[in-house]
Amino acid sequence: MIELKIPEIYWDDEKAVSLLGEYFTRRRSCGDLFYSGACFERLGGGGDAEYVAYCFDSNDLVAITTLSVSLEPHGAINLLTDPDEHWASLLSLIPRDARLEDPRSDALIVEGGPAWILWERLAGTKQYPGKPDGSGPVVAGKLLARKRPHLIPIYDIRVKQLFNDRRQTTPSGQRWLRPCGRTTAPLRPVGPSP
Repeated sequence: MIELKIPEIYWDDEKAVSLLGEYFTRRRSCGDLFYSGACFERLGGGGDAEYVAYCFDSNDLVAITTLSVSLEPHGAINLLTDPDEHWASLLSLIPRDARLEDPRSDALIVEGGPAWILWERLAGTKQYPGKPDGSGPVVAGKLLARKRPHLIPIYDIRVKQLFNDRRQTTPSGQRWLRPCGRTTAPLRPVGPSP
C-alpha cells in the first residue's frame, strides 16, 4: 500500500475549493492572472484541442513556461518540426479524451504503453537517448500533462513536497498517481477522515 500524506487543509472541502478557486481566478493589479500556471491547460485553446492534439505547437512551449520550465531553442524546434514524425505518431496513439480514472486508459500509461514511451523519448532515457535539447523528466511530464490533461497529472518537486511523498521514482523517473486507490500499487491517502 502506497501512502501519501495529504495536508490537512485539503481534507476540508470548502477550504480546498476556495484555494483552487483563488489559484484560477486571483488577479494581479494590472488585471492578468496572479498565478501564471492557471493558464497552463487552456492557453491557446488547450494542448488537447482537436486541431493540435496530435502535434506539439508553440502554445505548448509557452504553456510549460507558466510552470517554470522550458526547452532550449533546438529542442523547441525539434518538437515543432517533428522531423522524424515520432512525436505525432506517439500522440496519435493516445486518445485526446483518455481519462486517468477510466480503467481502459491503463494500457496507455503502463510501461511500454504509448504515453510511457512518449515520456521516455521526451525525457531522454537510456533506451531513447535522442531527447529534445533542454528536456528531461520534469519537462517531459509537463508536456504530456499539457497534451493529455485528463490522463497525465503534473508530478514535480512541488507536488512531491506537498504530499510528503518520499518514494523513489520509477526507473524512468515518472510517477503517475491514480485517483481512488488505482496505481500500479494501491494508493491510500493518509490524514484525517473526511
